[in-house]
Amino acid sequence: MKQEPPRNRAAHVLQLLGGQSAPVASSGIGRQVLYRCPECQRAWLQDGARHQLELTPEELEQRAQSLSAHLEALPRERCRLCAWRQQISAVNIDEYGSKDGDGKGFGLVWEAPEPVGAHLQAAILGQSWSQRHPAPSPDIITSHARLRAVLRWLCETTHFPLLIQMTEEMSSLLAAGSPPGFGMTGTENWAWKGGLFQLPCPPLHDEALVFLAIALPPQEPLILADLIALWQTLADLLLLSGTLDQTP
Repeated sequence: MKQEPPRNRAAHVLQLLGGQSAPVASSGIGRQVLYRCPECQRAWLQDGARHQLELTPEELEQRAQSLSAHLEALPRERCRLCAWRQQISAVNIDEYGSKDGDGKGFGLVWEAPEPVGAHLQAAILGQSWSQRHPAPSPDIITSHARLRAVLRWLCETTHFPLLIQMTEEMSSLLAAGSPPGFGMTGTENWAWKGGLFQLPCPPLHDEALVFLAIALPPQEPLILADLIALWQTLADLLLLSGTLDQTP
């Protein structure tokens, strides 16, 4: 069988982002990208985990120049304000290891205005790769086919061997960078609860470390089986929605 030549990763990223340079975020984690909301037509900036929705014409022009972005051809992504107005959940997905070839893992964050504080996080990483990169930085998705395969695998897996359940110290460390409940009123004292699992993941050609977490009030107990089932449902909805149906 004739083997396809390797993709130019940088060129592929530029194509996905409409030619933008996508420099590292100001926080050092993630990327800076300008998007156009298909609902309100607002141009907005994602700077790592921070979303800047209000840009003056001058700021927008400066950002477009610094990111080499063409304002008439920005990638389409619903802004957080429209998602909230329409009571639509927001899902952010990052890829890990894209510079080492196809993605070595993925991170997902799910937020919704209802019920209050609906906030979940997940990460699925190839164990061998993550051992060589103990503090990986998230990046944009370039391996859509692998992402779909990993989500299908998550939906179909029936046994999740628990490696460790999240401790209070682990919860506090996660909350320092991502407040559980994303700042909604009534979630000020909430905590992250979850677990780390290890199991074979054929789409990653490796054992996978699967981290699943949910924001909960301190007095509400965590039921790991319910958390796994919830993430499987969310993964199935993502696959059915068609939002991941992009070229690999």
